[in-house]
Amino acid sequence: MTSTILTNSLLSLRRFVSPFKPALVCRPASALLLLLALSSSCAKKDDDGSGGTGPEKTGTFKIDGVSYKGKTSIVTIGGIYSVSCQQDEPYKLLQVHFGSKEEAERGGTFNVRDFGLSSIKDEVEVGVDGLTFDPDGTYSVAVKNKKITMTNVKLIQTGQGGKKPVINEATIEF
Repeated sequence: MTSTILTNSLLSLRRFVSPFKPALVCRPASALLLLLALSSSCAKKDDDGSGGTGPEKTGTFKIDGVSYKGKTSIVTIGGIYSVSCQQDEPYKLLQVHFGSKEEAERGGTFNVRDFGLSSIKDEVEVGVDGLTFDPDGTYSVAVKNKKITMTNVKLIQTGQGGKKPVINEATIEF
């Protein structure tokens, strides 16, 4: 039974990826984004231990002078502990990636680092709307009592992107 499910899943994945093959071969960044999207669908969503009955965690953030409020979610992908705050209408997503759950929960002050594929330790990566960014300068993020705060963090989109958002302020519970 498992073999049939696995075979069907792989065939579905192959059919899904085949129209994108030319773009993936010519553009490694496209391949990376597709890989991240696929891996996030297979990611482990963390449980807060409340059995789903605990209070919903939320956050507020202001990007480029526009305020947002949304629900917090946590996903672990390959050991990276990712805290996201998403507002649905209008859509806006703020992500903070830690090296591990233990690091995030321990708290402290973390420097915002350039986006990279190497492991994260004692630093964070910050993303907006599912895109990757490098800091435009030296910035830090504070974590205390499972609450992330940051102020006036300027970012530059990686790769060919031209976005330069400023996270004016953010407070995200997780």
